[in-house]
Amino acid sequence: MGTLPHNSSPTRNDLGARLLTLDEVALQLGVSRAWVRDHATRRNPRLPVVRFGDKRAVLRFRAQDVQQFIDQHLLVEGGV
Repeated sequence: MGTLPHNSSPTRNDLGARLLTLDEVALQLGVSRAWVRDHATRRNPRLPVVRFGDKRAVLRFRAQDVQQFIDQHLLVEGGV
């Protein structure tokens, strides 16, 4: 159920950081709420998510995960 790899444990800073809402991530990425939910739950590229609950889980996002997602999927003009 967890989204952290087993070899990754949260640091003290991770535990104190405020989690972002679905709306905040959608605004930051410039996409719809539905896009964020889809890519956090079932579609690729997968957006790392923290879930609270089961089927109708509340979704929250760590700022550093969102930034890493942006960095990994950034298309550089003229690049390959």
